[in-house]
Amino acid sequence: MEIKIKPKDLIEMLRIVEGGVSTTQKDIISLSILLKKIKNKVFCISINEDIEIVTYKEIKDSIEENVDVILKYDLIYNICRSIKDNSEIKIIKTNNSTEIHTKNSIFEVPLLYSSSFPSFRTEKKILFKTKIISSDLKLLFQYPFVTMSENNQEDFLNGILIDINNNSINAIASDGVKTSFSQILIKECNNRLKIIIPKILIKEFINTYQENEINIINITESYIKIINSKITLTTRLINEIYENNLINIKYEKFTKIILETYDLNKAINLLKTICTNNILVLNSKVNKIMLTVKQKSEKGVVTLKAHLFGQELNLNLNFKHINIISKIIKSDKTEIIVPENKTFLIIKEKNLNCIYVTLPLKI
Repeated sequence: MEIKIKPKDLIEMLRIVEGGVSTTQKDIISLSILLKKIKNKVFCISINEDIEIVTYKEIKDSIEENVDVILKYDLIYNICRSIKDNSEIKIIKTNNSTEIHTKNSIFEVPLLYSSSFPSFRTEKKILFKTKIISSDLKLLFQYPFVTMSENNQEDFLNGILIDINNNSINAIASDGVKTSFSQILIKECNNRLKIIIPKILIKEFINTYQENEINIINITESYIKIINSKITLTTRLINEIYENNLINIKYEKFTKIILETYDLNKAINLLKTICTNNILVLNSKVNKIMLTVKQKSEKGVVTLKAHLFGQELNLNLNFKHINIISKIIKSDKTEIIVPENKTFLIIKEKNLNCIYVTLPLKI
């Protein structure tokens, strides 16, 4: 049983599945890679933290029997790098060893057996399936994700709740105190579904993000799969759902403030300079920001005053809010929506089908 593949193709596949481990050199060197051949495709698979990262290459090979071998990452990489003319590598699996044949050498290594390559692809019942462009999916994942602590194990299941309903996909992250929300619209929604996906899938999707890619999302009872032309990401779902930890968001009785990007960026820059200045004042007209920053408090809380039709609205924002707002705002005009109870803030970009919510304002 054998696999034939060009070194440059194999290296390209290895680099993609590197996302399955942390970036430390030690972890990469100790990584095992599963090479699996099914008919005319070679699949390169890495498993880490219960996520399956798969990429593949078409190969011109007449052998159509299924083959799979597990090899150390550094061994494959170093052999590929040592080949200067890009001549084919032949990987042959025998009963006791794996032979790697190059133009000038033969490397024989013991067979590696590992239980760390579970199969996520055996479950046939699909509860939900849709197509989403990469930029929308990245926005859906990224903004709830940025508010979650990297180190706090008490975060909302270390993942994000996905609520699919009414032709929309809502992503909600919470640590029980702070909650973020984002939404994208979809053309068809034939099933209402609530699932929790772990952080690892979000991280790997963002790491392997490809502009303008069309992604197929498959959700079954136990896993979620993201498929595009270059890579497949699969991870098991988190079963528990703690709905009591989620803040009930009601879209009514809002005060809306329209802010131009220039004015908002100017306000953000002023807020960031609070570390070196005690008093900053910016005055503007109706429907613009009037920012008043008094002496810095111990918590670094500042006051943003926005006027709407002559009515003054006071909001308490800290530096984390400002940093998140600065990451989200991209379009020419943005709506800042604040409910009357002033417990949370909605940031909505016009001409996009995404709504970003960061809450609460009172910390």
